[in-house]
Amino acid sequence: MMLLQKIIIFILVIIFIIDIYSIRSVSMENTLLSGDVVLVHKLQTELKTRLKENNPLFLFKLFLNSAHLSWSFIWFINNKLCGGVKRGDIIIFNFPHKKKDFYIKRCLGLPGETISIFQSEVFINNEKTHILNNYKFIYRVWLNDKETFFSMGDSIGIPNLWHQFERTKSYWDVNLKQKQIQDISKWSCVDSITFAYDKELNFPQAYPFNERFPWTFENFGPVLIPKKGMQIELTPDNYILYKKVVENYERQNLNFKEDKVYNKGKELLYYTFKQDYYFMMGDNRHNSYDSRGWGFVPKDGIVGKAIMVLWSNDYSGFKWDRTLKIID
Repeated sequence: MMLLQKIIIFILVIIFIIDIYSIRSVSMENTLLSGDVVLVHKLQTELKTRLKENNPLFLFKLFLNSAHLSWSFIWFINNKLCGGVKRGDIIIFNFPHKKKDFYIKRCLGLPGETISIFQSEVFINNEKTHILNNYKFIYRVWLNDKETFFSMGDSIGIPNLWHQFERTKSYWDVNLKQKQIQDISKWSCVDSITFAYDKELNFPQAYPFNERFPWTFENFGPVLIPKKGMQIELTPDNYILYKKVVENYERQNLNFKEDKVYNKGKELLYYTFKQDYYFMMGDNRHNSYDSRGWGFVPKDGIVGKAIMVLWSNDYSGFKWDRTLKIID
């Protein structure tokens, strides 16, 4: 392959296919850790945006005159890597309303699906999801020997603990995966383990922030995720649920008066969505601000899919065991 074509392939891969992002939060632990640097495959929506930004006519001439083989290679790799957003994918996206802020979460709800959360369990179209064992929740652990618990906890990667008190007994709030719960429940230093609910943890109010929908982060929905071409009746409840979507992402100025919806003075009975939307959640469920707090993610806000941890480095040092680690 000519040197020029190799250079062009490298440039196009950087522009259209891959990017690198640094993780700075704990919302995706233990799948992704603060300090991880991840390789991201840009999806078709990002590719189209970059085409608009980079003068399509120039790129077209470049492809035809210098790199027909390069374009074929790029197209092949792009389609092999990704066929669009799927449930379980870890997605980089623009935080709603803030185009320069990037968030990373796991996609749980797809366009046209109904999602609900009951006592922290996620249901899609009334069926319980079974995706990963990586999810973490805060559990209340009652101990009879905290020194032994600390020493044994290091061996299974138990994170920082917060000491709490209840009457005359002490307990520890611990962020745990299901496998860790199974392990420590067998330890003689542990008396009991209970799930810490949102009322105890003072979670913020959930989307859509309205008294008609008294949802919490652990008991949420059911709610239908908007899909391109899907039509809804503009009832008072639907107006509350989808007002943010219609006005902020689809640029429609709606007014609500006496239980009726108006657009430019004309009453609207139905609305048809112009693009697809997704429901995102962090794996670290009790330490993640996600779609439960701000609603749906529009398709045009999605940047790409995280596919690999390139390296990891934080205040505790370089983590060699996370180098070139495939993300699942």
